[in-house]
Amino acid sequence: MKNKNNYLDQRGDFTAPPEGAADYPKKPEHKKIEKRNTRK
Repeated sequence: MKNKNNYLDQRGDFTAPPEGAADYPKKPEHKKIEKRNTRK
């Protein structure tokens, strides 16, 4: 839990796991999926 809080403060995005932090910026698909969900 403490790790998640730290990650949330550092990144501001709790949806992306700390393990995939380095992969997150390299994968714009995640943002696309979020936009699709918001439109629905």
